[in-house]
Amino acid sequence: MTEAAATTIKTFSSKTMNGTNGITIFSLLILVASAAAQQQATTDCAAEIQDEMNRYHTVGGLSLALTVVNAIIRAVNKQRFQENPTTAYTFFFSMGAVKIILGILLFTVFWPGCPAGCSCTQTGSIATYPLIVLFIGFLWMYYGFQFYQLAKEGAIQNAADAKVGGVSMTSGTGVSSVV
Repeated sequence: MTEAAATTIKTFSSKTMNGTNGITIFSLLILVASAAAQQQATTDCAAEIQDEMNRYHTVGGLSLALTVVNAIIRAVNKQRFQENPTTAYTFFFSMGAVKIILGILLFTVFWPGCPAGCSCTQTGSIATYPLIVLFIGFLWMYYGFQFYQLAKEGAIQNAADAKVGGVSMTSGTGVSSVV
């Protein structure tokens, strides 16, 4: 029982003993029920806030796990990525997109706040982690772009090697020719 409810009971008990009518007892019951409901609402609000924080931390944990998985895959496939930049840029663009989406979700849908009907003294979280998530996502996109440029240069080099090797793509007439 809350302190306010206990004080209310003491006040009404003293009035009842001084000869006030039965309405006072009824009022006491209503106030006690009201205090209990208010205590339940406070507990419900705390539970809702905790649920929101748990969802936020779960998505943050998934984002952190994605970073660890990315680091492991990068370490294992470092040589493969250098040999096949197409695989590398596909990997980094995909992982970067997922990371950016998680950062946006942390800023919007999963951002903890004060639930409707509750009175909160501390709401929200520090925006540092979603900003870090977004930064890492854009960094991975940048890595993907670097590998994309490398793949594009490799394709140009392969075309130039094919021409030097005796076959040109087309002559001025549009017909393939052998040099």
